[in-house]
Amino acid sequence: MADMTTFFKDITLQQPLVAQMQQELTAQTLSHAYLLSGPPGTGKKSLALRFGFAILAQSDPNAALFFKEQHHPDLLVLSRPENKTVLTKTQITDELIPWLGYKPYQAQSKVAILYDAHSLSPEGANALLKTLEEPPAYAVLLLVSDQENILETIRSRCRILSFPPISSEELLALLKQKGCEGQKAQEIAGISRGDASLALHFLQEDLEALQRQAIQLLEELQTGSHSAVFQLAQALEAKGKPLFNLLWMLLRDGCIEAETGNPSLRLLSGAAVSFSAPLASREKLLENGARIQRLWSYCDSHINALGLYVNIAWAFYHCFEL
Repeated sequence: MADMTTFFKDITLQQPLVAQMQQELTAQTLSHAYLLSGPPGTGKKSLALRFGFAILAQSDPNAALFFKEQHHPDLLVLSRPENKTVLTKTQITDELIPWLGYKPYQAQSKVAILYDAHSLSPEGANALLKTLEEPPAYAVLLLVSDQENILETIRSRCRILSFPPISSEELLALLKQKGCEGQKAQEIAGISRGDASLALHFLQEDLEALQRQAIQLLEELQTGSHSAVFQLAQALEAKGKPLFNLLWMLLRDGCIEAETGNPSLRLLSGAAVSFSAPLASREKLLENGARIQRLWSYCDSHINALGLYVNIAWAFYHCFEL
């Protein structure tokens, strides 16, 4: 049996979950199905893959070699196609189920990882449910979900591994490993809002240029021009979550400064929006803030998300009294 720690040795985040996985591997108390659930950027995909290889390594001494190549004859990885908004029934019935029907080739287990499980179509979810109800004895399924909208009938047949957002302390430690410390690290950790993959993205991004763009978009929005709404929507379509998070933090900083009169409470100390228009009432800010977050959560599941970006831009617009 291979050393299980081999597959987790360079992981610094989500240590309680890593410990749980290792404990179940050591005690050989594996479930036939797991649901790894939590916000994007919390390490679910990476840990699902490592957990899958560690399971295979229990009976395949060569699993570590396969891990270096990121493939194994007894490992199947399915994810939502780029041109689809859902994990389809066909992927379940024509790929997963037939693959599980064959006995393991190299190990004594087979592991199937389903990324984007939150995007399972109703038909796909029902097809998967039948497999979860009567799984082959050698099969382990790892479902990875960014949202909580998994059917209860599926959830109840899985052992749940809940991934919390990455803490600021963990993000700062991660950024320090990458050579980023001080005020810049503090700002990146704050803007990333618990998303480790986004924090690493910001290290490669021209953050100052993106901040300038976000400030300009919010300031143009305050002119009351409807064209500014569509400019903001197009910018969100082009830049995605990095720009969205910056817009959100700039608005947050502005609201806190307006409420307290204390600019030192701003997260982004070197960047601030000039508020030429008054902010909406507290009630409207809360209402539009919730609307912005709700609409953003839908963007990942739409091929043509421009309509959603337009609605998000309008919600930002209504955060001001125009």
